[in-house]
Amino acid sequence: MEYKFNIKFSIIIPTYNRANMIGKAIDSILAQTYTNWELIIVDDGSTDNTKDVVQAYNDNRINYFYQENKGRSAARNYGIDMSEGDYISFLDDDDCYLPDFLIEFNRFIHVNDIKKGLIVGNAIENINGNLTKVPERIKGNNFVKNYWKYNDISINSFVISSDVVKKYKFPEKFYMWEDKYFILVIMLNYKCYYLNKYLSVYRDHENRSVNVSYGIEYKNNAINRYAALRDFDNKYKDQMLMYLKPNEYYYGIMKYFYWLSCISMKNYDFNFSLFWLIKIYRFKFNYFTIYSILSVLSRIPFYWLKRKK
Repeated sequence: MEYKFNIKFSIIIPTYNRANMIGKAIDSILAQTYTNWELIIVDDGSTDNTKDVVQAYNDNRINYFYQENKGRSAARNYGIDMSEGDYISFLDDDDCYLPDFLIEFNRFIHVNDIKKGLIVGNAIENINGNLTKVPERIKGNNFVKNYWKYNDISINSFVISSDVVKKYKFPEKFYMWEDKYFILVIMLNYKCYYLNKYLSVYRDHENRSVNVSYGIEYKNNAINRYAALRDFDNKYKDQMLMYLKPNEYYYGIMKYFYWLSCISMKNYDFNFSLFWLIKIYRFKFNYFTIYSILSVLSRIPFYWLKRKK
C-alpha cells in the first residue's frame, strides 16, 4: 500500500533529570520510517545536563523547551500548546517507539478515515532487557470498561487528534493518575479505535514513576492519587456508569484503595494502610472487600516483625 505523508505527528516528551535515559527515546523517534513529525521536548526544570543531551541532536524537527518545575501534566500541556501536528502522541522520557510506530498509525488513520478521536495500539514491556508483549486488554467495543479495569496500558500507546487533545489537556493539579484521568475523559466523549500492533516499548526500572510511588514520597503520592480519583468521580461518575455496571465502576476504585493500602504497609505505615482498608469497607460488601481486608491484615504481622529487625 502507498503511504500518504500529509499527516503531521507531534510527539511530546516531558522530562525531568533523565539525561541518562532520554537519548534512547529521541533515537527511537529519529529511527521512525515515517518522517513527517515534530518532537517537542519539555524540560520540567531539570538540574542535570538534559539540555546538553537534547541540543546535541542536529535535527530541526526536534524542539526543546524549558520551564520551571511544575510537574509532568504541566509539561505535557506546554508541549500541547507548542504543537503544530494533526495528531499528538506522548512518549515518556524513559521509553521508546518501535520504528514503525508512526507509519502504522498513519496507515490506520487513512484506512479508517479517522477525522477525530483516539487510537490505541499495543505495547511491549522491557524488564532488564527481556521483552514481553503486554496483554491486549483494551481491545473490544467497550474501551472505557477495559481501560478502567486494567492499569498497565501506557500513555505511550495512544495517538489522539490534536483538536481533541487541545480541548481537554492534562489535569495539572494531579501528578498521579493524571494520564488515566486524561485518557478516560477523551474516551467518554470521542470515538476510540484499536490498532492491533505492538508499536511502543516501556521500560521497567527502579526510578520509574510507578515504582517511586513505593518510596519515601508514598504518602503524598497516595493522597494526590486519591484526590485525582475523587475529582474524576465527582465530575464523570454518571458518564462512566453508561459504560460500566455500578459494581464494575466501584471495583475499579476499590482496587486502587487496596493497592494504596499495600504500599502503605510496605512502608510500615500501618495506620495509613488501615485508612485505605476502611475506605474499601465502606463500599458495598462483596468478595473483593473480604479479600482486601484479609489480605492486608494477614500480612501486617510479617511487616511489623520486619520493621522491628
